[in-house]
Amino acid sequence: MPALPLRRNAHNPDPVPAKRWNAMFADSGTRNLMGQMTLHAEMCDDSVDCLTGGQIGNVHYSPDFVLWHRAFLYYHEQILGVLGDGTPVGLPYWEWSGDRLCPAAYDAAQFDFRKHLMHSKQELSDENFAPQQIAAVVAALRSMPPENAAVEMFDEPIHAIPHNRFGWDRRSDLMTAAGDPLFYGHHGNLDRLATHIFEKGWPKPTGISYHFIGPDGKQVCTKLDRFADMPSPYEGDQPIDTSAYQITKLDGGAQAPPGSYSRVRLKLRFGRPIPNGLHQLISGKGRRVGEIASNHHGTTNFIVWLSPEDHGEVRSQGLLLADIHEKAEIAGSLLVTSPR
Repeated sequence: MPALPLRRNAHNPDPVPAKRWNAMFADSGTRNLMGQMTLHAEMCDDSVDCLTGGQIGNVHYSPDFVLWHRAFLYYHEQILGVLGDGTPVGLPYWEWSGDRLCPAAYDAAQFDFRKHLMHSKQELSDENFAPQQIAAVVAALRSMPPENAAVEMFDEPIHAIPHNRFGWDRRSDLMTAAGDPLFYGHHGNLDRLATHIFEKGWPKPTGISYHFIGPDGKQVCTKLDRFADMPSPYEGDQPIDTSAYQITKLDGGAQAPPGSYSRVRLKLRFGRPIPNGLHQLISGKGRRVGEIASNHHGTTNFIVWLSPEDHGEVRSQGLLLADIHEKAEIAGSLLVTSPR
């Protein structure tokens, strides 16, 4: 694998990537931005193995979720590199725990296709994006087998909720998400966190061959194995120490130690697909306790992080979606604690 260019923090303005995305939008060949959006959309439904022709499912619900997006960013970056003077372009990453507004590098005003972009200027104000909570997510996923952690990253709020803030002609839809440059800033940050989550071993790929578009516009058919060892340099990245975090499976009796940072990670399941968009969760008493984002048709599984107090109320009173009063089934709970 060739050495990757440095991926800078997107809150530092850099006009070069925007110029390349404008060139990608104007390209009349297979490297067009619409082609990239379509390629990602194909992975949101059943597709085929480009080597064997065998049927494959949605990559977002697969252990390949993390490495497929790593490969997608890699080839997208390669295309951006050749659509200018040939110099490499590093995708700026949106470090949302540092600044939760749309970063300068992805301001819609600098794109020729800005009328299609549905950027929301709403801040990611939920506690899901506090630095200590990001470390709690890393700790929880590190405690799982890598293949399980890769699948569950899709349902994590740090993946799903930012998706509600961008899109092409409409927000909160995986089928159009990759037409918005902010998608790449978001997934760049997820890839950065993945290097920490899987520092002791990446999820074993399924062996499926996927197709991407190379910088010459030709189709590339490849397995994902080689992307696990690909270095991804991120400006300002630091190790994430989760040694103080304790993970406890809840059986109803576990208590958070006094004086600790503590959150409960709930896996939720609904009896029917939840419409695209951001949804408020309320307890049976009608009190707001969190939010989830649905970004794809057919979604029934979600993850939400609650305070231990809210979790106790939810256990006794139930959990509902505020807008449609659909009741959630709790499929599993983890208590994650750390000294303050």
